[in-house]
Amino acid sequence: MPGWARSQDLLAQTAAGTVFVMDHASLDKGHEMLEAISANQCLAEFLPAYSPDLNRMEHKWAPAKAIRRQYRCGVDKLFSKHSQYVVL
Repeated sequence: MPGWARSQDLLAQTAAGTVFVMDHASLDKGHEMLEAISANQCLAEFLPAYSPDLNRMEHKWAPAKAIRRQYRCGVDKLFSKHSQYVVL
C-alpha cells in the first residue's frame, strides 16, 4: 500500500483536534495531505527547515538503514512488526 493511502487510513482514525508535528518531507507538504488534515479538523505544525535535534526520528534512521542493509529487506518489512506502536 503506498504511503499516501496508509496516511489516509491513519488519519481516518485520528481524533479531531490532533496536532501533527511534521518535518518538511514532500509527502507532508503535499496539498492533498494538508487538506485531508484540515478536513479532519486537525492541525499541521512544521518543524524548522532543518532541525534534526527536534525530530526524534532523525536519530533512528542510521540504525534502521544499517539493519535494512544487514537483513536485505524493504522498509515495509523492517517496520511491519512495530507498526502497532505508532501513536497518532
